[in-house]
Amino acid sequence: MPENYNQWLDPKTILAIGGVAIGLCGFLFAIFTHRWSRRESRLDALSKILQPIVRCAQALFKANTCRRKIERMKVAYPDAKQSQEAAQRIDMLMEDYGEQMKLTDKDFREAEAEFASRHFRFPDSISKSIRTIQATLSELGRLVNDGIFDKADIQLAKFRDEYKQLTDTARGWRLADPLEGIRKRFRKPKTENDIRISEFDLTDKEMNGILELLHKRVTTQANNSFVVHPPKKIVESPH
Repeated sequence: MPENYNQWLDPKTILAIGGVAIGLCGFLFAIFTHRWSRRESRLDALSKILQPIVRCAQALFKANTCRRKIERMKVAYPDAKQSQEAAQRIDMLMEDYGEQMKLTDKDFREAEAEFASRHFRFPDSISKSIRTIQATLSELGRLVNDGIFDKADIQLAKFRDEYKQLTDTARGWRLADPLEGIRKRFRKPKTENDIRISEFDLTDKEMNGILELLHKRVTTQANNSFVVHPPKKIVESPH
């Protein structure tokens, strides 16, 4: 063997290094392909859940619009029998409202079934977001059915914000952190007092109660009188 022989320039060494490099590239390609396929599979499952949710929200929006028009026409034409055109218009809107509510029930049940059969494929954050959206839609349906139009519009805006947040998360989706379950065990749950910024802030439940009370005061309870009593603490100790 010559004195200036370089083992790194040996053809066998070069072939061995090339084989290792090709094998490493193939291994990395397999990992990235698996991650991409799994991510796309999850996104496809998520889209099958979101499609009926979006259809349900659209149907509720149309139903709320129909119900608002019906109530306004009833106020404008107290005796609809005297106005045949108004009566026909109200009947058409009622029919459209009924159809939209039927579609709402169908799409909501479909979304529930899809999520129940696929929820185990998602990280906890995605599952929680979907449950939140479903609860928002359920409350929106109740408001539309009760004829609380303005609050239904607020609930619809809340649904849009939650839906945008979910889609933004899914757009940059990656595989769930393997330590997610461990962190969840040791994470301290947030209480209602932790969420409040100050003592004068209102929770969503308190705000909903106030809005529903105001709606009753201007609609079904408009002709009834009421009295607001001071808190017991002030009555017992006014000074």
